[in-house]
Amino acid sequence: MLAPDTQPRSSHQDHVTYSQGIEDPSQSSLSTSSETPDFPFDEFIDVPGTPIPPSLQPQLGPKNPPPTLSCDICGKSFARRRELNGHLKQHNPPFSCPVATCSSRFRYRKDCSRHVKSRHPETVPGLQRLHCPNAGCKHSVERGSGFTRVDHLTRHVEKCPRR
Repeated sequence: MLAPDTQPRSSHQDHVTYSQGIEDPSQSSLSTSSETPDFPFDEFIDVPGTPIPPSLQPQLGPKNPPPTLSCDICGKSFARRRELNGHLKQHNPPFSCPVATCSSRFRYRKDCSRHVKSRHPETVPGLQRLHCPNAGCKHSVERGSGFTRVDHLTRHVEKCPRR
């Protein structure tokens, strides 16, 4: 039971706020928390580091397509910068064969290295040749120069007729 001098507290629905700047509650207009405030909360205030609400982000569709990057050489379009950069390597490969008489160019260093080992093995010191185990084969030690890559030898041995 409550003591006679205490009063029960009001619930949050009965909460009343007074307008700013008025000290006498009897002279003020009361506004309950359920009413809409005078400040327009529906407008977005841009604060650095906060994400833009989805309702205010531009909607992509036929009238608003996603931004695209296009190749200046062939006109092909890409959604990401890294995709365009990778594509540009097709038009102007950055790695060229170090042999003066060869004009081959490659997108990746590993492809250039593989090319030199297989097409210009004489320029690679200590490169071991791989030979077919079949004595009568043109790629055997007795008859041929062999292979510079294991995968080429493996494929050859699978198809090589046994003699």
